[in-house]
Amino acid sequence: MFPAYEIERIKWYAGLHAFLHAHDQFKPFHDKLPDITRGEIPSFRDLTILHHNVLKQIFANPALTELFCRAVDYYNREILKQPQLPPPPEPGGAENLHTMREQGYTFLPQLDEDRIRDMRDYLSAQPVLDHKTRTEMHIEEARQHNHVATIPERQVINCPHLFEILLSPEVINLVGATLGATPVLINLASWWSFARPGEAREAQLFHMDVDDYRFCKLFIYLTDVDEETGPHTYVPTTHRLDVIEAAQARARDPSAFVKWYVESLRKTDEEVAHHFGIEPVKITGPAGSRMLVNTFGLHKGTKPERADRLLCQATFGITTAQSHFFEPITPGQPGTENIWSGAIRPPHNFVTRLYFQGGS
Repeated sequence: MFPAYEIERIKWYAGLHAFLHAHDQFKPFHDKLPDITRGEIPSFRDLTILHHNVLKQIFANPALTELFCRAVDYYNREILKQPQLPPPPEPGGAENLHTMREQGYTFLPQLDEDRIRDMRDYLSAQPVLDHKTRTEMHIEEARQHNHVATIPERQVINCPHLFEILLSPEVINLVGATLGATPVLINLASWWSFARPGEAREAQLFHMDVDDYRFCKLFIYLTDVDEETGPHTYVPTTHRLDVIEAAQARARDPSAFVKWYVESLRKTDEEVAHHFGIEPVKITGPAGSRMLVNTFGLHKGTKPERADRLLCQATFGITTAQSHFFEPITPGQPGTENIWSGAIRPPHNFVTRLYFQGGS
């Protein structure tokens, strides 16, 4: 009835829902997330809709969000026997975790030139997707008609060194500590932002992401980025509910603030400055710069003016429901020769299970 990879994802949710219903401490979710082992098994698509609706209900409730994250952590460790990740390594691990929690972003050590050159050369040789039609084209053609061009995800997966970087202790342990549960890699992306005439648009305007109950993103600059070449721009602390509530309390019309904050998909610099009064940070750095960001906070990719920008982005969450419908691949097939073998072995196969056949 369902593809094998979807059955594995459905099983994870069925087990989680049953676990929630077996413990009174998780009673707030009993009416939201039914025990699907006792009736007709829904499709994975139906489960994504269900969890998306629950996420919308609780994302502004830190107590319920924390309770759900704790449930996922218990379920993974106690029922599925997944090992808990160690703390992020020192030096720098504890400080990075504190900065993530307080400011919403932190920097990781710069990657060496050799690996960045390999990654950039590989990705620069890949086709890109037209922003509107999603058809493949050469980068030079895309540059003439698009402000952004995304590299197909199946090509991104095979990028040299990528999984060694994502699953290194300095990254994955910090991600796990930030999220409070074993991470799941829910999205991989790489795209060009072109320096061409025109106004900033779409993700080049301030916005917030709601990708999972808890999530964060690792950004890797593959080209040098200064203030004129498209820095990721972040409004510190705006991932925190106390900061959002304080802005609402200051607003002349608190209900209008909520409508703007929740329903306005793109927000202008002037609106953000008016409501929050926090100076945005333009994150610049040479190729190889890395930053972990909670993009629930307000952010944008500033429009490049002088030169094109290329970056990689990995999104980590705690569930699979907010991810897209990606059919896992089998390493060893053509187009997988650069994938690190450790990405499909324990304990990493749990993190990467959306991408590789055989992930548990």
